[in-house]
Amino acid sequence: MTEAERLREQAERCMRLAHSAPDAEIAPCLRAFAAECLEKAQALESPEASDRPEALEEPERVRPVQQQQQIQPAKPSDQR
Repeated sequence: MTEAERLREQAERCMRLAHSAPDAEIAPCLRAFAAECLEKAQALESPEASDRPEALEEPERVRPVQQQQQIQPAKPSDQR
């Protein structure tokens, strides 16, 4: 698998995640990362890619999102 193919797969994963992201702030970040991956893949496949070292750089990684657990109040039936 070429680097361009890997970047395209990463972009597809990001778009799927963005579509199903429960947090409204996450989806735009994932879409932006997908666009960056596609841009890098296109740059790698262009004939002048070897003339542009920035085309060979890794895209910036999106930090994993940490979810916080919320403590639910006890139900009246649970209190004894």
